[in-house]
Amino acid sequence: RAFSGPAELAAMERQQRLYRLIIGQLKFDGHDAAAAAVAAAVNDSLQDVAPCAELAALHNNVMDENAAASESGTASRSALASAGLDFDTARPADISDAALPEYEAVHKYVNRSQCRCAAVSDAAVDSSVVAAGFADGTLKIFSVGMIFHTKSDASLETKTCVRYTTDHTQAINDVQFHPSGQFLASCGKDATVRFFYHDQPNAKRAFRTLQETQNVRSIAFHPSGDFMIVGTDDPIVRMYDVETFQCFAPPSSPQDHTTPVLQVKYSSDAHLFGSCDWGGNIKLWDGVSSKCVTSLDAAHAGMPVSSINFSRNGKYLLSSGRDSVVRLFDLRVNRVLCQYEGASQSMSSAQAIFSDDEECVFSTQETTGNILSWDARTSVRLQTLTGHTAPVRWLAHSSWPSTGLLVSCGDDSRTKFWVRKRASGDSASMDTGIGSNAYVAVESTNDSEVNGERDGDGSVKDSGVEQTAAA
Repeated sequence: RAFSGPAELAAMERQQRLYRLIIGQLKFDGHDAAAAAVAAAVNDSLQDVAPCAELAALHNNVMDENAAASESGTASRSALASAGLDFDTARPADISDAALPEYEAVHKYVNRSQCRCAAVSDAAVDSSVVAAGFADGTLKIFSVGMIFHTKSDASLETKTCVRYTTDHTQAINDVQFHPSGQFLASCGKDATVRFFYHDQPNAKRAFRTLQETQNVRSIAFHPSGDFMIVGTDDPIVRMYDVETFQCFAPPSSPQDHTTPVLQVKYSSDAHLFGSCDWGGNIKLWDGVSSKCVTSLDAAHAGMPVSSINFSRNGKYLLSSGRDSVVRLFDLRVNRVLCQYEGASQSMSSAQAIFSDDEECVFSTQETTGNILSWDARTSVRLQTLTGHTAPVRWLAHSSWPSTGLLVSCGDDSRTKFWVRKRASGDSASMDTGIGSNAYVAVESTNDSEVNGERDGDGSVKDSGVEQTAAA
């Protein structure tokens, strides 16, 4: 394939050096046939590589450094979580495949209309909240602290939804918290982006509204919080100054989208932002100039690309599409690194996301409403989560390992909350560190939650729909 830029050329050179090291090591160890086979597979010109033990020396140095770090206490699972997924380093020995987390439901919220999107704030558990957007234009705020304590205190089942607004006049498509945590933004089919204070009980209306011209499908804040990118039914990705609402559009280019933009995302360092479209393409844009630097055309066999997510280190991009395959791209060489299969998604858009430590990938099965998880490194299926009775439209995961919260939004009008279960079997606890090896979920219902209404038998009702208080 042709490499179009210096970064890709440098990556290819590093890759060729790696192949030379492998072939040289095989010859040094006396495996000439294996060395010849590797050279034939990657590059015939490498057949003449001389025997060399440099690869073994490099490996031994890394092992010695890891051992020293482990003895000093600096190599820990929490360190892995902060670093995120990285195929350039092996999974630490203290994190076996068997230790990857499992999940089960402990709380659900049943609304009058479909839940379409959700986001988890990056705050400590006690102050963290979840924002969820619904098809009727309602935006609701849930207390993570309340959710974590419902297992030990059943009276909190009706109090997890702490406030709501009804400003949007049509369905909400996306919701995002500002990096400062002081407010959030939501967008919808009413062609608006609305800004809300989520920590003020009496704030029933948006304090600011950005009017667009078409259905707003996706929004993303710049990590600094100063800017926001917006994806709409128009193929041009827009950038807005959050303070002034001044609009910036990238210069016209043959690489521009030609179909509606379905999702937009920033990388954690803001060097790049990404967008995906109905036509099946993924575009990567320079975070400063807004010029398109990479175009992954037909990323999902020409089918619409539903979601994209950057890894924490910015090396990888996770995407899902209507070809029923979740893909992980290595952005250094712009090729597929892993494929996660088994989640049928052909009729509706669905999300693919990382867990908080990026060791797991989640997506959904359209035909059953199940949530599937895979080992991010090996693509091995881990667990199937059941409980939704219709396609799950959205998944969101907290970014802090201490919170360990997974949220799913379904067309069955259910919003389900899943939290990490402790190894001892205690399924709901504020102490949910990354050392835990399982997860659990929480159940509840619409305006009856806000008003604290409970039926005589202990179940919660909403508009004639009855749900038991525990899943």
